[in-house]
Amino acid sequence: MVNNDNVQVQKIDRKSEIKGTIMLFFAAIAGAAGVVFMKFVLEAGYEPFQVVWMPFGIATLVMLPFSVKKLIKISALDIKAGLAVGSMCGVGYLVGIVGFQYVSASINSFIIGSSVIFVPFLGRMIFKTHVAKISIIAAFMVFAGIGVLAYDGEFSARTFGIILTFISALCVSGQLLGIERYVKKGVNPSLLTFLITGVTFIFGLVASLIFEGPLPPATFSGIGAMLIIGVIGTGGLYFCLTYGEQFVSPTKAAIIYSTQSLFVVVLAAIILSEIIGLQQIVAFVIIFAAIILNETMAPQAQEKLDEKYSRASE
Repeated sequence: MVNNDNVQVQKIDRKSEIKGTIMLFFAAIAGAAGVVFMKFVLEAGYEPFQVVWMPFGIATLVMLPFSVKKLIKISALDIKAGLAVGSMCGVGYLVGIVGFQYVSASINSFIIGSSVIFVPFLGRMIFKTHVAKISIIAAFMVFAGIGVLAYDGEFSARTFGIILTFISALCVSGQLLGIERYVKKGVNPSLLTFLITGVTFIFGLVASLIFEGPLPPATFSGIGAMLIIGVIGTGGLYFCLTYGEQFVSPTKAAIIYSTQSLFVVVLAAIILSEIIGLQQIVAFVIIFAAIILNETMAPQAQEKLDEKYSRASE
């Protein structure tokens, strides 16, 4: 006899997984839109740090109504987490946006996308954890891809932009590591997202007030692009990501979200008329292969490695 209750649960779980998958694809598309329109507003005359504080300010306001109850009950650990991870995010964005002026949206997206690969290495440096061999292989592949991207016979502005973008990617790795650590300690993920967004807004605003001039004259296209970055590319991205990850395995979620780089290539070609050369295609394939390799094989390898050293220490 078929247990109807079990069938119903399976149907609900399957439906939830489908919803989660769709939301993660929306997150990837939203993130891609944010990257492309960030490049658009830079080319429209906005200063780099203005392109950080304005959309993050918008995103903070959008998320505020959903965070009020959590802010009332905020703890010292929440504040510490928000400041620590938010500072890492803020520095990463400030460095990255400067580099973004010298590279295409596609190059920026693939380098930033590789940040997940360097999380174990930062964990090794800070927490003395161990790194699986597959993560080392993936890291070498990323370095090879970045080398292909950067090579043009001389140290050019694009090379400088790639270096800054890679530094930004390392900051993103630190942000991911911080989120993982603090969530395990009991910090609410959605509250942490709001705090990170708010701290990054403050970083961008202070840097803009110190180093930049007034905002350029308001235009319909400029304001519209800022709203897209803030509402869709930041607020929408984090909402879809947080919702979708609840119903999909971490490996599947990481693979789906890594397609953001591919969506950036498509949107950049449509909106910014970017042309991808053979050198970039080769580099993108190497980096994307490294990301997929890392996300599909590294978690299991890391788990076995941790178990091995855990048994050895007993």
